Amino acid sequence: MATADLGRRIAVRRAEAGRSQRDLEAETGISQSTLARIESGLRTPRMDEIISIAWALGCPAEALLAENPVRDRVLVASRANLPTADAAEVKRKLTQFLEMDAYLASHGIGA
Repeated sequence: MATADLGRRIAVRRAEAGRSQRDLEAETGISQSTLARIESGLRTPRMDEIISIAWALGCPAEALLAENPVRDRVLVASRANLPTADAAEVKRKLTQFLEMDAYLASHGIGA
């Protein structure tokens, strides 16, 4: 797993959640400077840090890791006749839902 790619995924998820590094610091106990190094790819986070970050961002840890079969399978097309159609936003929201569904199913939660 490339550290820079993981850091970028964390930064994207944090931005999508409307959270600052200071917000994550308060919730995870990981210092803001460490979070900055993780997001910039200068430091590889430990698995417990990845789990803490994911929990604080409201997503499964699998959503932050390189191997993500749900994210890799999601394809979205917008209708050309709708000027407000935003395929990227639809894909982001759908992927979040499917990742959480897969996470819950992998832990025996749900139908």
